[in-house]
Amino acid sequence: PTSRQLQTSFKGRRRYYGSMFDVIAKKKLQIVAMDVHVAVKTTVTVEIYTRPGTANGYHNDGASWTKIGTVRVTGAGRHARTTLPVDTFAPVEMASGRTRAFYVTLVESPDLLYSLGSEVGG
Repeated sequence: PTSRQLQTSFKGRRRYYGSMFDVIAKKKLQIVAMDVHVAVKTTVTVEIYTRPGTANGYHNDGASWTKIGTVRVTGAGRHARTTLPVDTFAPVEMASGRTRAFYVTLVESPDLLYSLGSEVGG
């Protein structure tokens, strides 16, 4: 199997506890790891949740999300990738054409950096 990365920019200036986003599979895929953009260079606790379908309409519905991972990592700071260990969560399988939402949040502080957008592929 071919391994590829879906990357986004590190231009995010918005700062909050977490971010929700959708992944739409163009073909069958498996999500095995994730990096985050954290504003600090201290230890943070990252939680990852997922749900089938979109995040739209489910921002305040905790019961519709499943926690798939929790990990403590040292943030790499602005404009740098903070890599989560590969075993943070079990691989997430997606069939072609399916949408899956993810919610990545920091437990202790509003230090997750993100940008708004609806760009496909990045």
